[in-house]
Amino acid sequence: MPVIWGHVESVVNQPKSPPSLVLNTRIPFGTRRTECIVGVGARILKGFERLSLDEIRPGDFVVATIAEHSGWLETERIEVIVFRNDSVMGVGEG
Repeated sequence: MPVIWGHVESVVNQPKSPPSLVLNTRIPFGTRRTECIVGVGARILKGFERLSLDEIRPGDFVVATIAEHSGWLETERIEVIVFRNDSVMGVGEG
C-alpha cells in the first residue's frame, strides 16, 4: 500500500460531499499539497487511541495509507503522530 505523510492543512467534513484530508508535505523544492478522500471504513489512530475525523486538527502530522484510484486517492488508515521533546539522556527530567 502506498503511504503519504505531512502536516494537515485542513479537514473537510461537509454533509454534501465525502470527507477529505488536505496534507502538505515538504519536498526538496518546496511543498507538495495532496488531497485525499477519507474512506468509509478508514481507521484513524493516535497511538493506540481511536479518533474521529473531527479530532484531527490543522498542523497535526499524519501518516496515511492510501488506495490509488483513477483520478483520486482514498485513505484507508490515518495515524496522527505525536512528537515529544524528550531529553536524549534523561538529564533535566524530574
